[in-house]
Amino acid sequence: MNRTSLIGFLLFLSFIIQFITGVLLSFYYNDLASIAFYSVILLIMDVRIGWFVRVLHIIGATLFMFLLLLHSVRGYYRVLGINNGECPMDPNTRIIYQLKED
Repeated sequence: MNRTSLIGFLLFLSFIIQFITGVLLSFYYNDLASIAFYSVILLIMDVRIGWFVRVLHIIGATLFMFLLLLHSVRGYYRVLGINNGECPMDPNTRIIYQLKED
């Protein structure tokens, strides 16, 4: 398994964590403007391990965005052929990309 596949797998795993914690949080969250804040306070104070699920959801969102950035940069790095001088692109397209960089 190479690094790109590992980053993709971690990205998928963080998405699954986001989905599960999001479903768990949705059981207690109320979206009415007058009581939305109090539903979050209820989740943190009164629900067993509610604070942990909320923190896991927050950290999972940050991790998801960071891994998405890494995965995208790695993909662009490979497409542009910067890796070991090899170019999987059409030579004419690569010339256009090189002219844009200058």
